[in-house]
Amino acid sequence: MKNWKYEVYQVPFSVMESLSNEGKPTPFLYWGKDKSDSVYEFSKETARDLFSRHGYRAVARFDVTQLEDIYDLSNNPYLDDADREKRIDRIERMHSVSVGDIVLDTESNEYYIVAPFGFDELGKLRRAV
Repeated sequence: MKNWKYEVYQVPFSVMESLSNEGKPTPFLYWGKDKSDSVYEFSKETARDLFSRHGYRAVARFDVTQLEDIYDLSNNPYLDDADREKRIDRIERMHSVSVGDIVLDTESNEYYIVAPFGFDELGKLRRAV
C-alpha cells in the first residue's frame, strides 16, 4: 500500500453554491489574510471555520515530495496522464487544485491553504463532532 504524503480537501459545489447564495465569501476569494473585516474576502479564519464544520471534503491523496508538486500535477496539461494517475488517489470527484483548497501534510499533520502564489500555513485543524 502506498504512503500518500498529501491529502487535498475541496469545497463541494453544493456548499459553494450555499455560501454564494448566503452572500458569504467562497474559497476562491482567498487572498492570504489571517482575518478579514470584509464580507467579500475569504480568510484563513474563514477556511478554518468552514473546515471544522465539514464544509471541505477530502477529494484526493497525492504521492509527491513537496506542496508545489500537487499544484503542478493537478494543473499541468503537459504531464503524462498515465504517470499523473499513478501519483493521484482520487477519493471523490475533484477539480484542479486551486486557490482556497486545503492540503494536509500527512507526515506532520499540518494543514495548508492554496494561496494565489504558493501555500499558506493553517497549522493543525480539527473538525466538529
